[in-house]
Amino acid sequence: MSNKNNSILYISAAALGLALLAPSAAQTPPGLMNFQGRLTDASNNPLSGPHDFIFEVYDAPSGGAQLWTEAQAGIVVANGVLAAQLGEVTPITAAVFAAPDAYLQITVDLVPLSPRQRLVTAPYAFNASSLQGRDYAAFVSTDAASQTIAGDKTFIGKLTVPRLVLSGGVVISSETLPSLGAGVRVSSNVYIVGFSSAVKYYGDGSALTGISGAGIDNLGNHIATTTLNMSGHSILNVASATFSNSVTVYSTVTVLASEAAAASLWVSTSNVTPHFYVSTGGNVGIGTASPGAKLQVADSGASGGYIMVINSGSEMAAWFKNK
Repeated sequence: MSNKNNSILYISAAALGLALLAPSAAQTPPGLMNFQGRLTDASNNPLSGPHDFIFEVYDAPSGGAQLWTEAQAGIVVANGVLAAQLGEVTPITAAVFAAPDAYLQITVDLVPLSPRQRLVTAPYAFNASSLQGRDYAAFVSTDAASQTIAGDKTFIGKLTVPRLVLSGGVVISSETLPSLGAGVRVSSNVYIVGFSSAVKYYGDGSALTGISGAGIDNLGNHIATTTLNMSGHSILNVASATFSNSVTVYSTVTVLASEAAAASLWVSTSNVTPHFYVSTGGNVGIGTASPGAKLQVADSGASGGYIMVINSGSEMAAWFKNK
């Protein structure tokens, strides 16, 4: 490298090293680059003493855009040999080498030297090309340090975490208690777009809101395995209901049957002969499923059996018997 004053600066290419590649999580890159060279005059005589240097990095061998610069005054040259750490004044960042090419421009005692020296890759630094210019913060760390990463991420394979914390502090984790389903625990409310299905739902449902159908729970085909307490709530639009145990009602029971149905109400221990029957037309039958009057009472038909008994206090006031 020569200048108009015929001074020559020989640079040892092996001595140019950049300490910016593949930074680790525990250390901050120093932003320094080692530089060594040999400064001679036009007759190849080594120079000595302090000299002022200006170092610059450009993206082209001539002209181009300046990517970085700093000045170091009084660098001591001994028998032509000099050494410096570029970045001591202005730290070198990874952005300086984001472009595909970088050239070092050196000025000695206000005299620019030429040509510029292209900065090339050290052998093991080729591995850094896989990082594609990204710094450490762009990658998922495997250590215990907290980390924030932007952008969408796609993982191929299983991702195992003890809990997942969403924005707003909502925590999704495993639920280990069998009494609560031993499934997934969400620390806040859950909003489902679509539908939810499950073999079993846990909880009393007392805080359910926003159910379509004017407050109807819409249990569907539901088999209760414990007490169903509907105190203070109505049971509406039941197509059919089968009870295998006693039913206690502390309010009015309203039965609205279809006009096409034969019976509005059937009370019995079997589906053959009712104990109490109300037809859709309004006839009431006791012991018969086909009352021919507003009230028809029938027994088993045995001679002398009571059909109806009316008591007044403890005495029989009136009675009807089969002949």
